[in-house]
Amino acid sequence: MSKKILIIDDDPSAEALARMLLETEGYEVASEDDAPGGIKKAEEYVPDLAIVDLMLPSGHGFAVCEKIKSMANLSATRILVCSAKAYSQDIEGAKDAGADDYLTKPYKNDDLLGKVKTLLSASPAA
Repeated sequence: MSKKILIIDDDPSAEALARMLLETEGYEVASEDDAPGGIKKAEEYVPDLAIVDLMLPSGHGFAVCEKIKSMANLSATRILVCSAKAYSQDIEGAKDAGADDYLTKPYKNDDLLGKVKTLLSASPAA
């Protein structure tokens, strides 16, 4: 069974590129373009990995990370924050909110795939 990935990003081109890369690698991919929709989709879809942008309509990526990590059925979901925000306080804030890793946009395709593979091969956080 292929791993399920949820992309929560309001940039259609970023979402389309990530989707294409991940589907080519055999992952099952779903997406949402805002915070409330992303949280609802995560509850229904129960992804192995969520890729979350920080700057979202109707909410912030930190809140999405916190909400996903707080739900019992999603506690094993890994979170990769992908954002153009590259300040250390953004990276630290994302990790404090529950993100497992951080990737700055624009990223190289190999960097995204490498982080996804690493996160999906790691045992879930306790």
